[in-house]
Amino acid sequence: MTYRRIGIIGAGNTGLALAAHLVAKGFAPLMFTRRTQMVSMLGKGLKVKGALHGNIPIQATTDVRQLVTSCDLLIISTWANAHGEVLRQIASSTEKSSCRSILILNGNWGAYQAGSLVKPRGIHFKIAESAGMPYVSRYALSKHDISLSISGIKDSITISQQRSPDLELDELLGQLFNDVHHEDSCFATSLSAPNPVIHAPLCLLNLARIQERDSFHILVDGFGPETESLIRGLDAERESLARCLHVSYLPILEQLNGFWNVHRPTLQDFFQSQTLYATLEGPRSLQHRFIQEDVPFGIVPLVDLGRAAGVSTPISTSLMELYRPYLQPYERIGFDAASLDAALAIRD
Repeated sequence: MTYRRIGIIGAGNTGLALAAHLVAKGFAPLMFTRRTQMVSMLGKGLKVKGALHGNIPIQATTDVRQLVTSCDLLIISTWANAHGEVLRQIASSTEKSSCRSILILNGNWGAYQAGSLVKPRGIHFKIAESAGMPYVSRYALSKHDISLSISGIKDSITISQQRSPDLELDELLGQLFNDVHHEDSCFATSLSAPNPVIHAPLCLLNLARIQERDSFHILVDGFGPETESLIRGLDAERESLARCLHVSYLPILEQLNGFWNVHRPTLQDFFQSQTLYATLEGPRSLQHRFIQEDVPFGIVPLVDLGRAAGVSTPISTSLMELYRPYLQPYERIGFDAASLDAALAIRD
């Protein structure tokens, strides 16, 4: 049995790249966006260049209920800040729902949230999340059209699936990516999310540049041995948490090398040698997702998880406290011993 219709919630860089990729593979996804302007533009065609190319029409709607009632797979590609709101909308529309599976791209604890929101309502979706974003892409919106540049599609993607394996999802992802790695716990994928462990330390070290709106390449300019040491220290805290929770963990350098099938000895060497990363522009605002998403949904959960599991996280805690004055209000994930036991028991 295959999916009749795939819905994508979130028409940003990742969602648009995914939609274009699905169309290129013969699917006809339905996309949700809050912006009415984008609905007509996408219908006329998304102008794509790079790893994929062409003028690709995509059906879109501003009514999320249309996706819930007509799509049997929903893929959430929003910022992690919106996961709770989106999941509540899905859960409240289940009486007429066609949805059987939910995939959260760039999970950042989205599957954990889904379990806590969906399970108490007696809803039985299959829930999966990825450990990171599989596309390097950027879209541009003008008065008349929308364009998307896809700089790269990663060779591999890692996903976790709760409850029973979703064979249809496996088949779909196998058509999109060369290698699909599986984990049996969202703790493995969320702890391994690559962006927070890189972006949070680097943005803090470049805070003055960001506030002054300077132009700089965040993964190259000023990146030295001390910077790498800080990132690896944060990486080690995540690995300690994974060890305590008995889930697998792949260090950040091994992850990055695996994404692009290369073998670089250090993070500094990796970033300098990969054009996609070496040319990445740093944020010019404190409202950038590198701060407003990666800190509250990538760093703060490490602190909360460490407290619940009895694991020391001094670097994560320091980052959280230093960023506290700059963060907008957000929905804290929250962990306690009972919820950890329940979530981990899903694997058994």
